[in-house]
Amino acid sequence: MFKNLLLILILFGLTQNFMGQKKKYLVWLSDKDNTEFSLDHPEKFLTQRAIQRRLNQGIKIDSLDIPVQHYYLDTIRMHDVDIRCTSRWLNTVTIMTDDSLLVEEIRNLRFVDSVNLTWIEPQLKSAKMKFETLNAAVPDYGGSLDQIAIHNGQEMHAMGFTGKGKRIAVLDAGFYHVDSLPAFDSLWMKNQILLTRDFVNPGGDIFDTHTHGMAVLSIMGGNVPGYLVGSAPDADYMLIHTEDAASEYPVEMDYWIAGAEFADSMGADIINSSLGYSVFDDPSMSYTQADLNGRKIRVTQGANIAASKGMLVVNSAGNEGNKSWQTIIGPADSKKVLAVGSVNKDSTYTYFSSRGPTADGRIKPDVASNGYHTVIQLPNGNIGTGNGTSFSSPVMAGMSACLWQAFPRKTAMEIRELILSYSNRYKNPNDSIGYGIPDIYQAWLEESKKNTERSTVIKVYPNPASTAFIVETPPGETLSVLTLYSMEGKIVEVRHLNNEFIQKVYLPDGIAPGMYIMNIVTNKRNLSQKISVL
Repeated sequence: MFKNLLLILILFGLTQNFMGQKKKYLVWLSDKDNTEFSLDHPEKFLTQRAIQRRLNQGIKIDSLDIPVQHYYLDTIRMHDVDIRCTSRWLNTVTIMTDDSLLVEEIRNLRFVDSVNLTWIEPQLKSAKMKFETLNAAVPDYGGSLDQIAIHNGQEMHAMGFTGKGKRIAVLDAGFYHVDSLPAFDSLWMKNQILLTRDFVNPGGDIFDTHTHGMAVLSIMGGNVPGYLVGSAPDADYMLIHTEDAASEYPVEMDYWIAGAEFADSMGADIINSSLGYSVFDDPSMSYTQADLNGRKIRVTQGANIAASKGMLVVNSAGNEGNKSWQTIIGPADSKKVLAVGSVNKDSTYTYFSSRGPTADGRIKPDVASNGYHTVIQLPNGNIGTGNGTSFSSPVMAGMSACLWQAFPRKTAMEIRELILSYSNRYKNPNDSIGYGIPDIYQAWLEESKKNTERSTVIKVYPNPASTAFIVETPPGETLSVLTLYSMEGKIVEVRHLNNEFIQKVYLPDGIAPGMYIMNIVTNKRNLSQKISVL
């Protein structure tokens, strides 16, 4: 499913708002001055896993990670408006009110840069999806074998790479009956659904909303032996409701960015977004194809930041190929997003899949996967099929999780490039399926050969250090316990680590400068090394 959205940087005529008609506005803040948060203590606003993901990929925690200033939020609330969501990345607040005078008051606050209209209360309308019912079961993967085998994914699964240990955030329109439909039984039994969050209707029941996210999740995490096996059946999932299926307005970009920020803070590795934005119910808010340059569309800006935080953002290319728009839509135009087009089961281009290039001439989509007659969980409890790049994206997101599981030391961008490198049109890309269909098993096989002679040295750096050391192990080796001794042999500190291959270890408060002995226990050995504290 695709929605089309617009960023309006300057809005005129806010005073024409009428009492009684609810509207949502994006409030752009000027700064994060006098915040109670500090970059020296990121654990106050990021989970340890989110911090670790940055550390693993050499990404610095910066001012974009600092939450919106609480004083500013409290001041805005005093104007009797409803705060719907915030964005620390863009430093914005999305509010809802039916009083234009309150909007003008907020616009005049000293810390507010600008205010843009982003949603008008619409008349409700229904959304439809096309499904087909499968009549017979096939052993093992069943009908889903084709969408897995197109990437040689069954070989990855056979090697034990099923997405285990990777966290996938699913940004979507709702997750109808995911708490009861058969495809998700194993996810619940194994505690693989880590959390849910509703940004569209805070406090609402995401399991009693739209069916789209349910179908998307089934493609990655579903398990009905003989009918459906997901592309990453052992990954962990975060279910985040960001899409308002009742209307098409720019506010959904605010929800998307808020959802991506939440996924980041909770340690997600991958975002699957089977959503897109370009045209809205109010045509004056719509983007044009000239805006698809990877920088202008607000949701693309959010996706760029999400990728810069070390997450792999996998996004549907769009279903505009046979419509007047034809091309991709945001955030698929991002240089950092892995935009996924659709192919049929015979690997040929699907007629509805959005084409490239971007407005600045780049190849899009990036890759392609099966988005025609893709096997999914149906709302009625049966297993069936659906069509759309909404469904090719989760196939690819799940396969990406399997590949990343195999190479946990790689960054998100390295995984993205590896996927492109082993796609069947890598040397001859086009505007229909980009670099083509990735062979994930071949990518693993060839890359594994390159990594057979890696160093066996455990690295400790910087040395000397004043506040913290980083301890890094070679492939296949993980950290268990770290003990710091004085030169006289007295224990200064004992740290039980989280079986990571790289860990930032902060020195104890008040530790005296000088030489110490660091004893490191891994899953394979026990060794000691001198370190110097400044």
